[in-house]
Amino acid sequence: MQVSQLEALFAACRTSEADLRRSLDKYTVFFQKIPALIAVTHFHDGLFVDVNEVFCHETGYTREEVIGRTVFEMNFYPDRYKRKELINILLQNGFVDNMEMTFRIKSGEDRIVKITARSLLIDNKEHLLAIIDDVNDQISRSAELHRAIEEAEAASRMKSEFVANMSHEIRTPMNGIIGLTTLLLRTELTEKQREYGLAVQSSARSLMKIVNNVLDFSKIEAGRMDLEIFPFDLKKTCEEIVNFLSFQAEIKNIEINLITPEDMVRHVSGDEHKLKQILMNIIGNAVKFTSEGSVSVNLKPVSVSGEDMVVCFSVTDTGTGIPEEKKDNIFDAFSQGDSSTTRRYGGTGLGLTITKQLVELMGGTIECESVEGVGSTFRFTIPLRIDAQSHQSQSGKGVDDNIRSLGCAVQGDNFTGIDGKAMNILVAEDDAINSRVIIEILEQAGFRVHAVGTGRQAMAAWQHVAFDLIIMDVQMPEMNGLEATEAIRAKEKSRTCKQPPIPVIALTAHANAEDRRRCMAAGMDAYLTKPVVVNELLCNIRTLTKTPHDGPLRKADATEECKKVSLSRNEFFDREALLRRVGGKETLVSELIGHFLKDLPMQIEEISRAMTDGDFSLLGSHAHRLKGAAATICANQAAALADQIQLAAKEENLLKTDSLLKELREHYAYLNANIKEGGNR
Repeated sequence: MQVSQLEALFAACRTSEADLRRSLDKYTVFFQKIPALIAVTHFHDGLFVDVNEVFCHETGYTREEVIGRTVFEMNFYPDRYKRKELINILLQNGFVDNMEMTFRIKSGEDRIVKITARSLLIDNKEHLLAIIDDVNDQISRSAELHRAIEEAEAASRMKSEFVANMSHEIRTPMNGIIGLTTLLLRTELTEKQREYGLAVQSSARSLMKIVNNVLDFSKIEAGRMDLEIFPFDLKKTCEEIVNFLSFQAEIKNIEINLITPEDMVRHVSGDEHKLKQILMNIIGNAVKFTSEGSVSVNLKPVSVSGEDMVVCFSVTDTGTGIPEEKKDNIFDAFSQGDSSTTRRYGGTGLGLTITKQLVELMGGTIECESVEGVGSTFRFTIPLRIDAQSHQSQSGKGVDDNIRSLGCAVQGDNFTGIDGKAMNILVAEDDAINSRVIIEILEQAGFRVHAVGTGRQAMAAWQHVAFDLIIMDVQMPEMNGLEATEAIRAKEKSRTCKQPPIPVIALTAHANAEDRRRCMAAGMDAYLTKPVVVNELLCNIRTLTKTPHDGPLRKADATEECKKVSLSRNEFFDREALLRRVGGKETLVSELIGHFLKDLPMQIEEISRAMTDGDFSLLGSHAHRLKGAAATICANQAAALADQIQLAAKEENLLKTDSLLKELREHYAYLNANIKEGGNR
């Protein structure tokens, strides 16, 4: 080999040595500085070959203390079987990913780690490369974060519940102030005293409105606001709000208009109460912030899919508008259009926040367009469910063409028990008019009927007579319908001779989801609201008793009767509807009307006494009873007023109750005179 060739070979060797050293240096830096615990051990005996700086820092050992000793000598694995499990997985798969185990460090502390391992050949000998991830800090941080979230949620709930409770506590003395002021204003006062009294009353009402807003806000924040879905007339609901606010608009000499498409579906299902609250807030704001011009309320369906419909509501005003810099915050809590708003217009800044939350709770969206000094448009969408039966009656042939004589429908059905004998039904209803109407309906259908007036009497009658079914009013003296049903169900369970439970149909003037749940929880089998719809009642009896019949009774008849009744909701009194309800018996109609007119003044006085005493529970109970009786007798306006009084009692609002009671007295005088003249309405 020539000298030149040898020199070239040595040069190549020197270059390779330098490259190797550079590669080794890179490996050493990577191995030592990577932010994880890394160890290289013999595969089987666990002898440490190398560890990195992080390993030493986290375990507390120096490199010299570890190299040349086994994992067992160092007692790194409190559970020796875990390393055997690790080796077995490696032998099967050639790798281990994120295997959780306990790892003991020099201080004796056990740490939870996850090991990722690979088998390697070094100098033809099998080794194990392990990357150890200490998850103790992660677990600790996760636990701390979880605790922090729980504490924040608990604090938020406590805050909302505190605000709700305080708002409720404030309402109680406020109602006392309003009630006493109302009573004071009925006494003989000087002009100045009356002026002071009215000022106190006005201030108290303003404060009550603020408290109610805070209460609603806190309920929504605490997640205690639920939807109650029931059928309602969409156009009528909007008209009620617009009519209510039209008085304020007239005072300011501005117009307020409701615009709806002629072919818009009116009969829908949704939460009517919350929709009214939304409309009241938005339209009320439009009227409040408009000094001249007009307010327009537009309804327009934006999508219809089967029975689902999304309706867009637009409220446009020619008022003050909203400054550009305030638009993004207009729906924030305690936010108002400008700093002068509080002094000029009052309010808490919660109205639009509650409105937005209610819209979103109902599954809709809301937005605002506004130009300062020109006006604003608030636009929101609400998904609703179309009442298919009502929609068909609107778009198809007339309602009257679809309804056959209700008296014929009742008389044509022949309900019999399994033995062919007439079925025996117990009616528990404390109101004489309601009881008489139900008895008449059942007797015309061929049932034998036994009637009682209290829950306790219903319990006693059931124990002594074999009834096929019970119709149970929910609100009764001595023992209410829920308590009576629970007692019957308990007795049935305790009987040695097991018999099928007796079907119980709940009868109530309430119509909300919570009331329905209470009835079902008490053991009732069906739920009907007053006034009683003949075919709906008979369909439920047939379903619950599984009785055959040969008459033309159809499920649709109940819907049709409901439609017929609903057509007369705005009437003062509908004699024809009552006549259909009792199968065309004129004598019975006159008897029921006479009984109602005789009983109504006494019921009005009972409501008045409860209001004077501030007994809201009794007040609501009396109003509930009157509502059921009036609805049964088809005195629809009286029923509506009683319903409003019941709601006012629930709100503990004596001022509103007093106003409604005056209206009820005036209506009684009109109703009495109208019926004496022989009019049907």
